[in-house]
Amino acid sequence: ISQANEWLESSSKVMLNDAGSRDAFIKMVKDRCLDFLSEQLPLIQVPRIESTGEGTEYSIDNLDLSGCSIDKDRVTIELTKPGNASEDAAEEQTVEAAEARDESRTCEELTGDPPRAPSEVLRMTAREIRVCIPDLQWKYSQNSFPYFHGHGSAQTTASGACITLAFELRSAKVNGELIPRFALAFCAVVVDHFDLEVRDSSFSWLYNTVGYLFQDSVKDYVMSSLHAALNENIASLLEPLNRYLQPYWPLLLSTVNLPLEALPASGEEEYTVRLGLSSDEAIGVDFVDVEGGLEVTELEEGGPLDRWNESAEAVLQVASGDVLFEVDGARGDDMIDALDKRPINVMVFRRPPAKEFKPVAPVSEEEALALLNDFIA
Repeated sequence: ISQANEWLESSSKVMLNDAGSRDAFIKMVKDRCLDFLSEQLPLIQVPRIESTGEGTEYSIDNLDLSGCSIDKDRVTIELTKPGNASEDAAEEQTVEAAEARDESRTCEELTGDPPRAPSEVLRMTAREIRVCIPDLQWKYSQNSFPYFHGHGSAQTTASGACITLAFELRSAKVNGELIPRFALAFCAVVVDHFDLEVRDSSFSWLYNTVGYLFQDSVKDYVMSSLHAALNENIASLLEPLNRYLQPYWPLLLSTVNLPLEALPASGEEEYTVRLGLSSDEAIGVDFVDVEGGLEVTELEEGGPLDRWNESAEAVLQVASGDVLFEVDGARGDDMIDALDKRPINVMVFRRPPAKEFKPVAPVSEEEALALLNDFIA
């Protein structure tokens, strides 16, 4: 595997104590993670909370997380060798991560010290995240004496929040060759303090007291929503992270001391079509919208992509079920626009994992006849 051999040769030249390469790698990962959190956290929609029990009913709505702030200096990156215990990981961590571990309340303490996955190689921890929810809407009522009830707004502040994203290395096939890829090993979210202050009510003092009854439920709900949203949208971090990491793969492979062939397979396979279509001719393919791109349903006989297939290697041939996710560097909505422009030079497809064939157990004539009779009946 030519690319793998190049990386192995390069990794012997890129040593772990190469401060320049290591610092650049840490900064790049930190910047990408910050971009991801800064973009995703304010967009997270926390569903309405409703609860009934012990003679009370309450609802919480308008949990707007757009007032989220992340301090770049509180974000740390750790590198570790897969399978090492935390003591070994400490030897590989950055200086800033080592300093962060000296804090009185660390993210690891708050989350109960999340165990490291056996294949974990990198961990991002963002501490002291603060979220201000200025106009939380609440409603409360008692179903028994003294029948208190009311509704209004509350100012809510979540502080001391901590998010941990741990990554593992896997291998993927690109144009028939193995390359390393980051994948999410696990995600942990915790909120240390959650303060809810009811306002604009003559009974604010009472509702602020009652608020303690459900503020823990609101905190847990916010944490679960954050956790679910980060897991669901992690692809928007992994895609640029893997793209920008390409120059640093030798450093990372040297750090974890693992050959490329030893990495677990991700099941991902991508290939590049260098179409070079400059005329107004249609590309000759039918698509359907799917998550992450456009899925090929049919190729037009004699069209540009069909002609490409006639001369391309098998690993580079476009087939039904493959997903187009990039055209001339454009993705998402920009990719749709790029398909209408000319020239179209480069198209990148993702091939779904091969389905495992499960042989059907043989059936006797008597069993087959019984099944047929059941079907007719």
